[in-house]
Amino acid sequence: PGTWEAFDLGPLVEEGSGGVSRLAFSADGVWLVAGGHSTNSPHGGTIWVFDMDETMLWRTQADTSQHVLSVAISPDGVLMAVGGVDVVNGPGAIRLYRLVDGLLLAKLEGHAKPVQSLAFSPDGTLLVSGAGDGLRLWGVPE
Repeated sequence: PGTWEAFDLGPLVEEGSGGVSRLAFSADGVWLVAGGHSTNSPHGGTIWVFDMDETMLWRTQADTSQHVLSVAISPDGVLMAVGGVDVVNGPGAIRLYRLVDGLLLAKLEGHAKPVQSLAFSPDGTLLVSGAGDGLRLWGVPE
């Protein structure tokens, strides 16, 4: 029922991009994170962060050693988790960044297969990751 209305955000990614394959909203709706493939990044992984209050691209971040397959935002909107394939160090890769400026806070290692799914617990104290070798539960430092 009802009519869905679409709003054009304009070209979200630069020309030559392979496109967006993963999306996550912050709980408050202020941030939108898109992960995907860009031919402008050395190994193809790119993260786009949008400020939805202003409906604009906040920043673009090349994840230089990772193919991005999954993204998640912590419930408080402070952290961004990015998972995928680390083309330098091995298949299972998770990186935790500070959302607002992209500062790398941690690299989580343990999966032997590409990380295809990420989710924070509702209270933000846990991060669960899913890959072809199973699920892992990570404690999120304060």
